[in-house]
Amino acid sequence: VSKAHASLYLNEGRERVYILDLDSTNGTFINGKRLDPHQRHELSDGDEVSFGQETTVAYFSAGAFHEFLNKLKPSP
Repeated sequence: VSKAHASLYLNEGRERVYILDLDSTNGTFINGKRLDPHQRHELSDGDEVSFGQETTVAYFSAGAFHEFLNKLKPSP
């Protein structure tokens, strides 16, 4: 991962998140598709974001992540 690889942005209403590849050497990928540098791409729940070939994370909005954590809790 480059020192300045990609940036994440929230829209003004804070309900959407975008990623922007900063012309990184090894690329930024969403679900295996390489992003064009300096073009904003909206992230969706469950997207796999890869920084180069070795670092992959899953994106979840705060609400979706909270729902996921609630499903892990045992039922009373």
